[in-house]
Amino acid sequence: MEEYIGLDVSMKETAVSIRRAGQRIWRGKCASDPSIIAELIRKRAPTVKRVVFETGPLSVWFYHSLRTEGLPRSASMRAMLRRRSIWRRTRRTRTTPMVWRS
Repeated sequence: MEEYIGLDVSMKETAVSIRRAGQRIWRGKCASDPSIIAELIRKRAPTVKRVVFETGPLSVWFYHSLRTEGLPRSASMRAMLRRRSIWRRTRRTRTTPMVWRS
């Protein structure tokens, strides 16, 4: 089965959530070091399909570091939203994120 990883990155530690078939199978925290995170992902989710994290000051560094570690399809939330054309215009604000479409 395919596994998906969600990362909530901060300066000191990163929260990790692993999902398989829509169910969370593991959740925890580790240091915000891409090599430690890659090791954790390889141990807990060997068939990972995608790693997702939110856009922020560390996102570019994380993206390139996780790709160097050999993890598949790392993407920031903003890039995924743009790719799926989920942003729409409204009268009050220029862009408003909508919920995920399947």
